[in-house]
Amino acid sequence: MTTQFEFRPIVRQAVGHAVQAYARTLHWLVLFAAVFAVISSLQAMAPAAPDWAMALAFSALFAAGCLWSTALYQQMLSRVGTRRLRPDTVRLVIANSLVYMLFVLVSFIAALALIIVSGVLTAASGFDPSQAPSDDVSGSMLALRDSGAIWFLYAAGLVTLAALAWFAVRLLAFGAATIALGRVVVFQTWSWTKGRMAGLLGLVIILQLAPLLILGGVNEGLAHIFGISTILSPDAAMQPSLVSNGLYGLIWMLIMSPYIALGHGLSTVVYKRLSPPNS
Repeated sequence: MTTQFEFRPIVRQAVGHAVQAYARTLHWLVLFAAVFAVISSLQAMAPAAPDWAMALAFSALFAAGCLWSTALYQQMLSRVGTRRLRPDTVRLVIANSLVYMLFVLVSFIAALALIIVSGVLTAASGFDPSQAPSDDVSGSMLALRDSGAIWFLYAAGLVTLAALAWFAVRLLAFGAATIALGRVVVFQTWSWTKGRMAGLLGLVIILQLAPLLILGGVNEGLAHIFGISTILSPDAAMQPSLVSNGLYGLIWMLIMSPYIALGHGLSTVVYKRLSPPNS
């Protein structure tokens, strides 16, 4: 496989892969979106929805997502007809689980470090958190702001986010590699992206961050129509209902699906261009 890394051809190829595979895997996308709609409906019942129902629904969402993901990769890598969907899906489930566990571990360590740093900075500012209610952090934040230490905390948070993004970019090709090679491939792809961070980061901004912001903005406006609470407008919601939440969840996932397909297209092109011939 070639090691050439031209920027514009990769964008064109990733978009081409995404468009072609998207059209041929719509049935798996509908399944994925339908399960997401069920979860959205269950969330309207919270806290009445039983924990086992939510756990089962999220497990079904993960399985449906991996099925659609495998189908996308098989189309992009021309593996349709030469490989069965189920074995490839199992391998992708294992690979995804390993990556998710890695990010949970790294995020936990980073969060713990930030908590320790914020505690040290709060103590240095002269504020005693024990004199404030246990559920009130406004005093600590005010003390950090008055002392100027909050900017150091913000910087530490940005460094943490940058580190997580760096991990994600370095492992960009693991999904495509797992399907292409017919075995679980995760950390082997780490060396493939070495020295390519600048180019890969630019590709991620164009093919992932930009679509995420655009489609996320569309969904934010859609949330107001359905009266759904969001992170940007938590108090703008009407009384949630099973139907409105379910319908919103279905449409939300369908709107976000091109972003997901583009990510698979990018992973596929990066694998094709950066993986060694004997991989």
